[in-house]
Amino acid sequence: MMSRLFESFIFINVLALFGLYVFWTGMERMTDTPEQKKIPLLIAAAVTFIALFFTADWILSGIMDKLYFAFFALRRK
Repeated sequence: MMSRLFESFIFINVLALFGLYVFWTGMERMTDTPEQKKIPLLIAAAVTFIALFFTADWILSGIMDKLYFAFFALRRK
């Protein structure tokens, strides 16, 4: 989301993958998850993060479009 606002923050998208690693290692320490349940839990978390990203991106795009057209677009009568 931040890279959508500021193009110089594009590296944050790469750091998001590190979040999955942190989730994986934290999941092992915080829960006593059986080995066969770890991969489905990681997939469920990744799908949830992607859905949240697209939802937030959709909302942010709508807000930015409204701000752009309210202040910068030429109004013709």
